[in-house]
Amino acid sequence: MAVSGSSDFELDVSDYIEEAFERCGIEVRTGYDLKTAKRSLNLLFADWANRGLNQWTIKQRTQHLTQADGSYNLGADVIDVLSMVVRRSNTDYSMTRVSRDTYTNIPSKTTQSRPTQFFIDRQITPTINVWPLPDNNAGGVGTVTDAGTSTGTATFTGITQTSTSGTGINAVFTISTDGAGGYSVDSVTTVGSGYAVGDTITVAGTSLGGATTTNDLTLTVASLSGDLLVFDCLTRINDADTYTNTMDVPFRFYPCLAAGLAYYIALKRAPDRVQLLKAIYDEEFDRAQSEDRDRASFSVSPNLQYYRVG
Repeated sequence: MAVSGSSDFELDVSDYIEEAFERCGIEVRTGYDLKTAKRSLNLLFADWANRGLNQWTIKQRTQHLTQADGSYNLGADVIDVLSMVVRRSNTDYSMTRVSRDTYTNIPSKTTQSRPTQFFIDRQITPTINVWPLPDNNAGGVGTVTDAGTSTGTATFTGITQTSTSGTGINAVFTISTDGAGGYSVDSVTTVGSGYAVGDTITVAGTSLGGATTTNDLTLTVASLSGDLLVFDCLTRINDADTYTNTMDVPFRFYPCLAAGLAYYIALKRAPDRVQLLKAIYDEEFDRAQSEDRDRASFSVSPNLQYYRVG
């Protein structure tokens, strides 16, 4: 007996609505039935966000830091931040989450250093507040490689870009010519901001004692300087918009989604089935949520500092 060989079963919004109405013992008859069911589906997703972590909605995002700026918007789709590190010179340093009260009671919020603490202000559009304030700019130029033909022997200070392939600004270099047609970047005197690895920076030859085009210097950003926040955040499930859309849920949550929508519709259209459908929904959700977890090892060690030894 042959099996199908396929594993791509997927329901769209209209399929879930039809399944939910059938569980309520009724049929979809009007456009309003579809409208009210879609509204219930989006409210169901809001309920899931309140019930706890949904592994498939955890996203890793980054935020470039600007010197002396400690507050950054996260985006309206972010529900909460689970963990955060600050990346400096390709090394990640852990950060501690603090409460609103602890953050409010920090006596000097203008101190600048590598950030070690963060507070999430969970407004409609959440914000990250870090402390201490960053003491350098993320996206600054760290190291570069150079290409171009020079003329003469000299050292040029305060050299800025003529153009760039990216969006970076304000980098300043000290550049030398060796008399044999070569360039060397002696130092990055101001790292600037907004650069990315692989960006090219062009310096006109006229800024380096030569001619434009013939003696232009092209710098390629090899590494960055500055701080970068890297964080895992819990995000909103995509809305149920058009009826032909598939849903932003993994396969293991399909039964739970159908059961939850049936329960929500029963509250409005089939009150005699509310208790039954609620029990089924709760059971399906508990089963799906228990499966939706990390399987990392966990160990507990007792704290012995208050025990007398010897």
